[in-house]
Amino acid sequence: MAYKPATINDLDKLSELVLLYCKEINYNADLESIKQSLKMQLTHTVAYVAEGEDGDIVGVISFAIMPNPFNHHEKIGRKINAFVREDYRNKGVGSDLLELAEMYCKSEGATKFYYTGKAAPKDYLIHEIDYVKEL
Repeated sequence: MAYKPATINDLDKLSELVLLYCKEINYNADLESIKQSLKMQLTHTVAYVAEGEDGDIVGVISFAIMPNPFNHHEKIGRKINAFVREDYRNKGVGSDLLELAEMYCKSEGATKFYYTGKAAPKDYLIHEIDYVKEL
């Protein structure tokens, strides 16, 4: 497994990975919308990818560093997206990507990292839970 910062050159492979995620969660998304969203993320946030031995991108985490909304003297990291292809789950790929994100944020002066997901990663405390309602 190889890990590297994501670049705009990864756009097509990342788009396919995100489309796979959308299908997995039964979310009707189109490839062009995914590409537009990823372009924004790749130019305005930080992302790491995991590449399998065949060169395919099998996992991704994107995140942002920003001021803490409750203490402007403190920086925080916040996960934007994270996904690991099903055949690479439970092999440490997601944990490795999260660790890379945490290390990057820490090196940039962030003191906390916020992760929203279906379950809390190891060593994370529940802070808030996101709820969503279709309107």
